[in-house]
Amino acid sequence: MTSDNPDITVDASVIAARLGLSPDRLMTEMQRGLVFQVTEKGEGEDAGRYRLTFRYRAREAVITVDKDGNPVGEN
Repeated sequence: MTSDNPDITVDASVIAARLGLSPDRLMTEMQRGLVFQVTEKGEGEDAGRYRLTFRYRAREAVITVDKDGNPVGEN
């Protein structure tokens, strides 16, 4: 996967749950700059997929989605 920055939207409750936060707290921490996010674009057999990694303190949530932001498989 390579780094890319598409316009993908994922429900905040999905990310928040994986980071152990409420959706409101997730948004607050994002606004404070304490949640970091990396987007990687799939290549080859992963073409059309994106891996989104969210980091908050020592916690990490990795979500693989299609181009429309729908979760793909289990992470």
